[in-house]
Amino acid sequence: MAKKAEKSDSLQELKLPEGLETIETWAFSSCENLTSVTMPKSVVEVADRAFENCVRLTGLTTGEGIVVEDTAFEPVQAA
Repeated sequence: MAKKAEKSDSLQELKLPEGLETIETWAFSSCENLTSVTMPKSVVEVADRAFENCVRLTGLTTGEGIVVEDTAFEPVQAA
């Protein structure tokens, strides 16, 4: 996975490819219109701030046994 994806105001749904193991720090940060992410079973780690400032993210599908760092989805806004 690239260290940082381009910020995209149009990205709303994200389906990551099978074989991806780690979502790196800041990979999808500030994709403010992102509402759902589907991670394949191959993802085992979501790094710090990987989805930072994705304030509309309400749907997340993952496999079992995934390690999610404490700050992977910060800041979190109450719905």
